[in-house]
Amino acid sequence: MPSPKTLSQKPLVEELAFYRKKINHLDHQILILIAKRIGYAKTIGNLKQKLGKPVVDLSVQALVRKSNLQVASDLNLNHEFVNQISDLLIKNCVVAQEESLME
Repeated sequence: MPSPKTLSQKPLVEELAFYRKKINHLDHQILILIAKRIGYAKTIGNLKQKLGKPVVDLSVQALVRKSNLQVASDLNLNHEFVNQISDLLIKNCVVAQEESLME
């Protein structure tokens, strides 16, 4: 027979599992959006090639970072964290553009 303490913790354990499931779902949504972003980046890379532009455009990267920091401020997110995410997104999209141009 479960102890009274175990029974009283059951709702908390269920709530914990509920929120973990919610986070897992959000993580999957984030990954889907990242995949879409990379797909768009590849298209942009192809367009840049047709226009004779280089893959890397530091002014656009700066605008992306600035825009992301503004959203971070609006959402009260840590700027260092958002800068790291922005850097990872930019880096991986540049790699995807370069790889798509070699295909």
